[in-house]
Amino acid sequence: MFDRAKERAGFPPDATDESVRNYLRGALENLLSKIRRNYKTAIPVYYAGEGRMQLLLPFHSSNGTDISCFLVERDDANRCYSIKTILDMDQAYFNARLITRPDKEWLNP
Repeated sequence: MFDRAKERAGFPPDATDESVRNYLRGALENLLSKIRRNYKTAIPVYYAGEGRMQLLLPFHSSNGTDISCFLVERDDANRCYSIKTILDMDQAYFNARLITRPDKEWLNP
């Protein structure tokens, strides 16, 4: 996962795994507080291969200009969410194409 993170999150190829881990941990902690303030930050995606919902969690890449996304899936057995992979913006846009806007009745029951 660190090789993909280096490539997709804008790290130089010679970055150490420890520096990548620390950056991603910090990005995830910042992202969790944003999601608590605004749930719309987490973008739902339907994974047709397994028939499951996943979430895209966008964060700024290490270069500060690009955006990457964590692809997160809910683990019902352990009652937690786990990161499946990191996507760059093109891949995230391609995956999010299946999303439709929820109805007002769903948002305001």
